[in-house]
Amino acid sequence: MKRVNKIAIIGGGISGLAAGIWGQKQGFQTVIFDKNSAPGGFCAGWKAGVQQVGFCFRGLIGTKENTALNHLWREAGALGNTLIIQPESFLSVSENDSSITLWQDLERFEREAKKLSTEDAPTISMFCNAIRTVAEYEIPVQKPDELLGPLERLKSGSKEAEKLLQKASEVSMKQFVNEFRNPLLRRLFSSVQPQNGTFALFLFQYAMFVSGNCGLPVGGAAALARRMAEQYQRLGGVLRLNATVEQILTANGVARGIELHSGERYFSHWTVAACDPDVTTHHLIPPHTELDKNFQQRYEDRLHNPIFTGFYCVFRTNQDPGLMLHMQDFEVEPFSIGKTLINRLCLIQSSYDSQLGQNGNAQFVCPIPQAEESYNYWEELSQNEVLYEAETNKIMKKVLEQLQKKFSELDLKPVCCAAPDFFSRRFGAYHGTWSPFTALPGNKYQPMPFMVPGVRRLLLSGQWMHAEGGLHAALIEGRFSIQRICHNERLPFSE
Repeated sequence: MKRVNKIAIIGGGISGLAAGIWGQKQGFQTVIFDKNSAPGGFCAGWKAGVQQVGFCFRGLIGTKENTALNHLWREAGALGNTLIIQPESFLSVSENDSSITLWQDLERFEREAKKLSTEDAPTISMFCNAIRTVAEYEIPVQKPDELLGPLERLKSGSKEAEKLLQKASEVSMKQFVNEFRNPLLRRLFSSVQPQNGTFALFLFQYAMFVSGNCGLPVGGAAALARRMAEQYQRLGGVLRLNATVEQILTANGVARGIELHSGERYFSHWTVAACDPDVTTHHLIPPHTELDKNFQQRYEDRLHNPIFTGFYCVFRTNQDPGLMLHMQDFEVEPFSIGKTLINRLCLIQSSYDSQLGQNGNAQFVCPIPQAEESYNYWEELSQNEVLYEAETNKIMKKVLEQLQKKFSELDLKPVCCAAPDFFSRRFGAYHGTWSPFTALPGNKYQPMPFMVPGVRRLLLSGQWMHAEGGLHAALIEGRFSIQRICHNERLPFSE
């Protein structure tokens, strides 16, 4: 019998690159097809004049040495010898001339928070102790859950941390916020996550930051993806850019390869769809294909499966921000974006990273959270180019005015802005979101299915497979895809 060896991978983001890297390592012949001119998906960002614009990391999970996840990042070639920067602060908020900061130094935060509010001291202690417990959590990366044996399952992860995260998943951020009496502490914890989402997600993210397992690689996300693409090609993988996949070819319920927009066809033994799952299931596979009921419900029942997106404003300055904190949240004069009232802004600065600011400029990004209704607003407005440009310019001007009031010492210059619909057009992101469906408290998390019923030899891959999402989830799922192929073909997976 001829050995199965060809894999077509749709999407050259982190998950697609990971699938390609480990596919090549296992001896498969892989080809990655990506519609954009650079690999990386969201990570690649975009050009705005002479500036390269991308998503600023809030932190890459897996940067701590001697952890299983860090080993995977290094095996994928993502980190190389690049410098990892650990910011002092996770988030700082200010209100009425007072401020409080979530420091990387947890003892410092605990000390300052208790000084700010003695009446909240017991709650602060419980929170900090929970962070210490979860900080010891080791993210399972060995195998997909369905391939774990009983003994492997027992050994995976930290049981105490897992129990704590499970308990926290039943609590909303709003419920957690309401445990505090001090208004500034309530404001701090109101700013970190959507209030209807679970407390577990924030607990996990901040714990990883405190543990030193959530740092900022110099060069940002684009450099991370570029290094992975180089590693993939060194292993013999073929990277096809500017190659838009039009459809997944099927015959008798089996994925046989892909067809490009140009009409070119590539036939393969397996297909890994490492793009947005909505693109795969609603645009690339044959119409009327049976879909997993839980999967379909995510798109039909939006009350219990909300998504969030954002309006991005990007600025630059040739000044040194000095000791300015990494990410700051502050109140502003209210203004509207579509149907969303904005009364606070968050500014993320990247002056610590010389590679992110071209020509001596430091880059600043102001991500403004948007509900799904705002995506519909922008999609409709985009039908009229003149009105669309006028509205984006108006918002950019308004945001700049507010930033100049807050940071008068910085000479900020506008670079560009991006509305939610932009991310759909450029990256295929469902309704412009950069994360999976928001996990709600009390809802038992149902993992996204990695296979499409009715289409054999097709695997879904990407951050959407994990409740928390993020680049680390994309990396893990890309590798898992190859493990699943090896398992199905009864081939060994070499670590």
